[in-house]
Amino acid sequence: MNPVGYLYKQHFNPRSLSERLLFYNKEGCSSNQFKIIAKLQSNVTYILIVSVSFVGLDNFLLLVSGPGNVSFNKISTFSAQLAISS
Repeated sequence: MNPVGYLYKQHFNPRSLSERLLFYNKEGCSSNQFKIIAKLQSNVTYILIVSVSFVGLDNFLLLVSGPGNVSFNKISTFSAQLAISS
């Protein structure tokens, strides 16, 4: 599966992956997990991108902790497939 997490501030630009990138992690936990530790500000939108190398993964678990409330909104689902031609 090899999940990778990317945390962006305010928006995500797929044409410039480093733009507004705050954190990136593909390790930090046991196998098939990643960990991002970040001190976030209130009233700021953050975008979490989760990328996996396993086609067909539809679900994952997201754990968040801190002193305040956090709300999540699914913005979009994007699936990219590699096309190989000869």
